[in-house]
Amino acid sequence: MYTDAHCHLAHPGWKTHLPGAIAAAKAAGVTRWISGGIEPNEWESQKKLARTYPLTLVFGLHPWWVAKSTRAEVEAGLAKLEAELSAISAVGELGLDRHFFPGEAEWTLQQFAFGAQLDLAAQYQKAIVIHAVKAHADCLKALKQKGGSWSGLIHRFQGSLPEAQAYLDLGFTLSIGGPGLEKKAKSSQALWRSIPASRLVLETDAPWEERFGVSLSGQLAALTDIAKMVAEAREEKAEMVLRQSTENLSRVFDRK
Repeated sequence: MYTDAHCHLAHPGWKTHLPGAIAAAKAAGVTRWISGGIEPNEWESQKKLARTYPLTLVFGLHPWWVAKSTRAEVEAGLAKLEAELSAISAVGELGLDRHFFPGEAEWTLQQFAFGAQLDLAAQYQKAIVIHAVKAHADCLKALKQKGGSWSGLIHRFQGSLPEAQAYLDLGFTLSIGGPGLEKKAKSSQALWRSIPASRLVLETDAPWEERFGVSLSGQLAALTDIAKMVAEAREEKAEMVLRQSTENLSRVFDRK
């Protein structure tokens, strides 16, 4: 049926709610989940979950983890990532975040980790999943400097129309979703309408805090609500948007 483009099933915040959330999602027609990788210990948790659920493995060094780590820890994480590449579908989520970690030392380390992961993805011909917060210009600059074309997602994209087009020109697919999306729906309509159907996917980015109004057990099923908002803006049917998103994700993550 349908695929969630980005979520974190291995996140400890699920506590005992994950089985119920999976069951509710399946009842809503969502039957596959693309993970967002954080750091080596989380990757091991993903492997365990993949024995039970149809979870697509995506391993990467998240910029938040990078910013809190030492250079030696990041280098060790990169070595571990390279050793895991044959077993995963994509590298991510990698990226840059100026909002939560604007410090100069943190930023330098983020840039190092981002560039190194781009190199690994290019060398091993892997798709990538990018996290960019107040850093689209920096991410685009790094991608262009590396050269070539790319395959993958810009996770939870909330940038401008020119930024969207720049990513599309590089080969990326734009992922829409996450908590609180209804508050951005009106201002995002022009953006959502501008994305070609073949380059648009939907995500929950679950789990999130329950202050967003959806219980943990209902957050994976919320993909259908996200589809309704995007479909309304595009004047399409939600089922069609979900089906196209799932086809697009298969094209990105099921490459041979």
